[in-house]
Amino acid sequence: MKHKKDAEALFTGGFNCAQAVLAAYGVELGLDRDAALKLASPLGEGIARMGQVCGAVTGALMVIGLRFGAANSWNKIPTARVQKRAEQFLEKFKKIQCSVNCFEILDRELRNAEGRKEAKREKVFETRCVKHVRDASEILDKMV
Repeated sequence: MKHKKDAEALFTGGFNCAQAVLAAYGVELGLDRDAALKLASPLGEGIARMGQVCGAVTGALMVIGLRFGAANSWNKIPTARVQKRAEQFLEKFKKIQCSVNCFEILDRELRNAEGRKEAKREKVFETRCVKHVRDASEILDKMV
């Protein structure tokens, strides 16, 4: 619950969805808050506004990596574990949103200025994207 509130506060405070999710969990998992915010900064709006994988999803996958990933190349058990957790997260997120791709979730083209203006005018980020941040956090809370 705390993570979801932290992620939502970061998102509504001006950070992108990937930054919000990673920073909300990262400190507890050993990642400096500023490093988390910098690391995830190009991932918002579907990776650099390209409408690809939702930033809340990429942020969550980085959290899963921090929690379950390996810091060595010789032990394959953590690699298998992190892949399994990532798959589980993606399946759960897709079940809620029907996709992990920003363009499909928002039904908006964010690669151009007109598409971003339309999304802002319709308050897509404030209404729909904040829900994606919450959904990703709720799934993560059960996993990590």
